[in-house]
Amino acid sequence: VCSSDLTYAVYEGSEVDAQAVIDEFNKVYPNIKVTIRTFPSDPGLTDYLSTQASTGNLPDIAYGWDEMAYFAQEGWLYPLDEFLDADDETQ
Repeated sequence: VCSSDLTYAVYEGSEVDAQAVIDEFNKVYPNIKVTIRTFPSDPGLTDYLSTQASTGNLPDIAYGWDEMAYFAQEGWLYPLDEFLDADDETQ
């Protein structure tokens, strides 16, 4: 995730809340364009990510609640250590 464009997947119906998060994010990082993608709550995040992975179209960030162990098993989680270590504000 070194691009200046990011995709942010959220449940349908939560776009307003997601946009509020993006607006705050862009106050700190104005040069990063974040595009919202939505997915239905039924069947949910795991099915959405499985479908996106099979087509090579995973979002950069996904917000939802499902089985995190499955996400780790599939290799969908990305450690943020290198980004946090490079950010002075984390100190």
